[in-house]
Amino acid sequence: MRYVVLATHGKMAEGLKHTIEWILGPRPSLSAYSVENDLEGISAALKQFFYGLETSDQVLVFTDISQGSTTQLFYPYLNTHQMHLIAGGNLALILSLMLYPDEQPLTEAQIREEIQMARAHMHYVNDSEIIINEADEL
Repeated sequence: MRYVVLATHGKMAEGLKHTIEWILGPRPSLSAYSVENDLEGISAALKQFFYGLETSDQVLVFTDISQGSTTQLFYPYLNTHQMHLIAGGNLALILSLMLYPDEQPLTEAQIREEIQMARAHMHYVNDSEIIINEADEL
């Protein structure tokens, strides 16, 4: 089974989880950890989470800041459960990886390709020529 874990500072992870489930429907394999002040509590919850997994399970972890405490919480699990740690994940990237069929584990190549595509789709909209049709609804 593939699990998706969101871990961020503040309540961003909970907001992402809510948005993902609004788009895709309920996902029992999706969890959110919001790190505010209780790093020990989160660390204990993660230990319990990883302890409950099967060795064949795959875990995709998305964090907000590359060298931040949320990412560092997952360092002990990097070589377990086909775990892939992705820092700086955004909604488009998370959705694209979640839409792959669960039957086959994602490969490192697939994950890297989706990260590249997510980067390519990020742009500064002010540099674009925007044509607004008055008949369009906002």
